[in-house]
Amino acid sequence: AVGLTAQSFHIHGDLRPAAPQGEAAITFTLRAEAIRLPGHVNWPLGPEIARVDLDGSVGGPLPRGGTPMQAASQWRDGGGTIEIAALAVQWGKLTVNASATLALDEQLQPMGTGSARVQGQTEALDALVTSGALTQNAAQMVRTMIALFASPKAATAGQPDAEDEAVEVPFTLQNRRLFTRQLPLGRLPVLQWPKP
Repeated sequence: AVGLTAQSFHIHGDLRPAAPQGEAAITFTLRAEAIRLPGHVNWPLGPEIARVDLDGSVGGPLPRGGTPMQAASQWRDGGGTIEIAALAVQWGKLTVNASATLALDEQLQPMGTGSARVQGQTEALDALVTSGALTQNAAQMVRTMIALFASPKAATAGQPDAEDEAVEVPFTLQNRRLFTRQLPLGRLPVLQWPKP
């Protein structure tokens, strides 16, 4: 089996266990270019992701000991958050730039808010439909949502390629459900914590 490869890959992190309240205990960056995906899968957006850049931090008290579930509870109760300051992905014609703030809810499931700036979505949707990864109905629903987020200029111009203008999409993750402006996008699987 052919694995994942990248022309260049760099990851860096700083750990500050005794960081003062309100400051990041962990900061991290990831840079990868020309990521070649495993060849045994027909990837709808192409077999290569041109680049992935990620900058973020983890705030809150770093847990000391206990089971993974106990550590996660301590981190959550201490105000732990994950800040995704910037995530940039370029895959085929699709470009996504996003940021988010994430935490754990009472059931230790991810929750948070963020926004994404998306461009090149028309060709990406067509490719997903052609590959069978997305139905025509689902793609049409996404196109309708994109129209809601398009700039007034693009919407009034009636441009056939208005879908490909960059659109800002806010999102919320709550109770394992992903929403954009109250519109449900999907449901995440349960995050299973290892048992002791």
